[in-house]
Amino acid sequence: MKRIFTRPQVTIVLTAILLAGCSMPAKHKAQTDMAARIYTQLATHYWQQGYTDIALNRLALALQQSPDYLPAQKLLQEIEQQQTTPKPLQE
Repeated sequence: MKRIFTRPQVTIVLTAILLAGCSMPAKHKAQTDMAARIYTQLATHYWQQGYTDIALNRLALALQQSPDYLPAQKLLQEIEQQQTTPKPLQE
């Protein structure tokens, strides 16, 4: 039976795969941060247009992607604060 790959070739291929895997967490972190940023921008837009429920949904998605994403946390606090603040009576 003829071998398709020699031992050195297999070693080189496996080493290349392992090294490629080492760079994946950084790439994954960048992608999740970008997703969190986009969801937060969408949430800001929806909230400004008066769609608070959709904004909160987008913020939940942002924080799923990156739980420590500060702009999403701040916007969530701002929306929650607005919802708990009593509105003045209109005459």
